[in-house]
Amino acid sequence: MLPPSRVLSHHLQTNIHHKICIPARILLYICVDSMSEKIKRRLLLAAGTLSLAIGIVGIVVPLLPTTPFLLLAAGCYLRSSPRFYNWLMGNRFFGNYIRNYIEGRGIPVKVKLFIIILLWVTIGISIWLVAKPLVTVILLIVAVGVTLHIIFIRVRQKS
Repeated sequence: MLPPSRVLSHHLQTNIHHKICIPARILLYICVDSMSEKIKRRLLLAAGTLSLAIGIVGIVVPLLPTTPFLLLAAGCYLRSSPRFYNWLMGNRFFGNYIRNYIEGRGIPVKVKLFIIILLWVTIGISIWLVAKPLVTVILLIVAVGVTLHIIFIRVRQKS
């Protein structure tokens, strides 16, 4: 049998880790969990805003796709801020476009024509500005690919 001082010392050595760490773990878990949720929401909000900005720039820049960035912005806003999500989905420029794409309704023929014309005009301007054979070939391949993608998207019927 250990003397009382040794028993206390042994008890403290074996249990002090649990007695200190359990509250610390709980506190750390609560703080990190609530902080990580707050940080996660802020990061998603920032990512959504950046994606929206890139998507807007992608409207006029030929190699920058618009749709994936708008969809990413909608997804980020959906998980971070109902206010921003509702604003984006109710936006007169992007709301219907995103909803129609997500729901597979298609794109009206006039919009398809506008997209393809805008694509080829911006590709043409880029080719003219850069004037390098390799870049020209890459831009033309991208333009053909995007044009085919737009053509094969379902045509939305008027309802």
